[in-house]
Amino acid sequence: MESQMTIGKKISLMCALLVIFTVTLGVTSLVSMTRMDAATQSVVGDALPGVYFAGRVESMAKDVRAAMTIHIGSDKAEDFTQLESTIAQGRQNVLDALKEYEKTITRSRDRELHARMAPAFEQFLATWEKPRSLSRALKPQEAMAVYRSESVPAFTVFQKAAGDLLEFNRSSGDE
Repeated sequence: MESQMTIGKKISLMCALLVIFTVTLGVTSLVSMTRMDAATQSVVGDALPGVYFAGRVESMAKDVRAAMTIHIGSDKAEDFTQLESTIAQGRQNVLDALKEYEKTITRSRDRELHARMAPAFEQFLATWEKPRSLSRALKPQEAMAVYRSESVPAFTVFQKAAGDLLEFNRSSGDE
């Protein structure tokens, strides 16, 4: 049986197939671009700010911890006042950064990890009152002993919370 297709019909069929392939390729490309955009937005809008803020908050908390240690080693009233002001400002900076970070959260696990940070930091600050009083009374050995036994473990809990948040956001960005 011979083919009933003329040259014109064969060319038309080939052109139609090329158009179908081109449309299919275009639709596939658009779907892929949409998926890539969603993944990019997840990294840029959630994971990257999470890594940035977790690192920034941990750094500011370490500055507070350093000011506490310097306070214990000091023996001048003006140093105490200045360092206590530094600690109070550091506290406010950490809490402000946590509030700012909260605006970028889009996932429930991220929210859970974030919710652990402020209470852990506040607990760390609450342990500071005893060493601060002893430091102001010019009892640096006693102040350091209380600081090490109460404040350092509380800071370790905070650091773990910050590390967990940082790791979650880092791994989310790697996905």
